[in-house]
Amino acid sequence: MKNKEMCYFFCISVIKSPSNFAEIFSEHIDSEDAFTTPIGKASRGNRNTGNSYVLTEGGCSCSFIGKSHNKAERASLNIIVGIKRLLEQAPIVSILIHNYRGDWRDEEVTAKCKKSITLEQFISAFPNLDEDVRYIIST
Repeated sequence: MKNKEMCYFFCISVIKSPSNFAEIFSEHIDSEDAFTTPIGKASRGNRNTGNSYVLTEGGCSCSFIGKSHNKAERASLNIIVGIKRLLEQAPIVSILIHNYRGDWRDEEVTAKCKKSITLEQFISAFPNLDEDVRYIIST
């Protein structure tokens, strides 16, 4: 998808993806494999292990981070619930948010830094997270 306007995209990475990954998040949230994409690599810390997915609702991730017209509160809650569920199956989850000018599959993304946070810290801060920071979330 080529964006005419800038859109945010939310990438999530796990060491080992559960077989039911698509069911972990709300039925309104779509996931697309992002392992080979720049945002997928950045969210994994450029490691060649693990799985990465871009999560979207309506073609982008703007509603998850409060940059959308209407569904931000529900969408943010769906992300929090999904990350809680993932952490029941994996020791850590990493995320990265990037504001794209073009196609998220091709545009270069570099994490400015990484921050290790607890699930509670994530819940307190979300959706007000810094762009291009790799957040490593643990229980």
